[in-house]
Amino acid sequence: RTVEAPHPYVTGFGMGGDEAGFPPEAFAGAFAIAREAGLGLTVHAGEWAGPESVRGGLALGVSRIGHGVRSAEDPELVRELADRGTVLEVCPTSNVVLGLYPSYAEHPLPALRAAGVPVTLGSDDPPYWDASIGGEYAVAAELLNLDAAGVADLARASVRYSFAEDGRKADVLAAIDDAARGQTHIDASTDPS
Repeated sequence: RTVEAPHPYVTGFGMGGDEAGFPPEAFAGAFAIAREAGLGLTVHAGEWAGPESVRGGLALGVSRIGHGVRSAEDPELVRELADRGTVLEVCPTSNVVLGLYPSYAEHPLPALRAAGVPVTLGSDDPPYWDASIGGEYAVAAELLNLDAAGVADLARASVRYSFAEDGRKADVLAAIDDAARGQTHIDASTDPS
């Protein structure tokens, strides 16, 4: 498909992979095309390469960054992320398993969140890390000492900052609210997009 003939199910454009070997700014042309098409933009940055790769992603005009945890090494960048409302799609288990952080206790997710950086959770590559999105919510709840309402807030953020249509977001947010009130059960295997 081209920009001239968009597909209704394509709402975003992202790039993943080793940002240390393939810095985000090298793909500015592709991101410009996607931005012109009105797609939401995300890029993998701030995992293998440090804060400079997050800055490279921001230069592309992204609203979300896959991982981005190494931005915690640069307080000025953390403030910029918070001010811009740039979302970090954080995957604690893969970050610990890959040795970015020696333990969950040393993971920067709580500090990033406390600094006002919007955070959502991802499971990265579940088969490799024996991770699941539900498991990441459990890790985050323990890491952040969150109760059920706090976990529901993380889930709401994942919907609010998604590239889904507003009507779909409203439906999923209502389902989260119902589940938080104990009125329904959300099946974690259901794809909300």
